[in-house]
Amino acid sequence: MPASQEQREHSLDRTAKVFEIVKRAAEMGEPCPTNKVMAERLGCSSVRISDSISFLHAAGMIEVRRMRSTRIVTICASGLSTAGKPGKPHWSAQQNMARAA
Repeated sequence: MPASQEQREHSLDRTAKVFEIVKRAAEMGEPCPTNKVMAERLGCSSVRISDSISFLHAAGMIEVRRMRSTRIVTICASGLSTAGKPGKPHWSAQQNMARAA
């Protein structure tokens, strides 16, 4: 079933709010909030937050490096990143690297 105009607008509004939360964390040098934390703050499911993060990445607004216990998000326009120690990549990133080799 196609999304209504209201649903699309709500989704874009939520995505803008997710971007602002992540951008603020990068500006403050803080870790990227988890999907669960952002979902609680915005009153939606963590799946919706994941969708917003994916949209922002696909739109070229952010870059995401997933680690085992955290993720580091870089705001493409400013080059600022959320805090985190690069470590071993998340298992899904390891699989993607193995396939590319």
